[in-house]
Amino acid sequence: MKYSLFILALFVLTACGSNPNDKEPSDKDEKEIEWDREELENEFKHDLLEFVACLNHEDYECVADYIPEQMLRIVPKEILIAQMEQMNEMGMDMQFDEFQILKMSDVAFHDDHYYCKLNIKSSTKISLSGMMLLQKDMLLEAFTQKGVEPEEIDAETIGYSIEEEMYAIANEKTKTWKYVRLDQDMKSQLDQIIPVQVRTRFE
Repeated sequence: MKYSLFILALFVLTACGSNPNDKEPSDKDEKEIEWDREELENEFKHDLLEFVACLNHEDYECVADYIPEQMLRIVPKEILIAQMEQMNEMGMDMQFDEFQILKMSDVAFHDDHYYCKLNIKSSTKISLSGMMLLQKDMLLEAFTQKGVEPEEIDAETIGYSIEEEMYAIANEKTKTWKYVRLDQDMKSQLDQIIPVQVRTRFE
């Protein structure tokens, strides 16, 4: 079984083809946006605190509310929820600490959307049972292959801490922020969610 280590940590990204409606790169609609950084960071912290609560209570409808529209066009909401529920049914219960924002970029605007890149730190505790407990060694190996050092808290519990990158995305009209983590193993999907012009600006 091939594990996506962070299948519930932020968002599930599944394999898909290229989007035929993708635009060719253009600089004409790129611009920096002035934003009150303290106010924006507080908004991000509030959202991520609420998001963690949704995850810990296994309220996946609520989790889906934080998923950007670009991703839902690729993987329907119903499929994402079903995959998260399946992990629970297989015996993987994940509990998350509040995400800590280590760094945030300026806000950029591209093609009717605002983007901000976040560097975050989080801790996760995974309780295993049933099928997942039987495959604990495989799960630990998968963590190691991802460069994550898991801690065996007890025979049925694994914990880990990680620093990773996330994008906050807001539609120009609603200005409601949605979140997706950046995983280079899933670059083909992220190319369809985060325009290359935006990623290049934040590199």
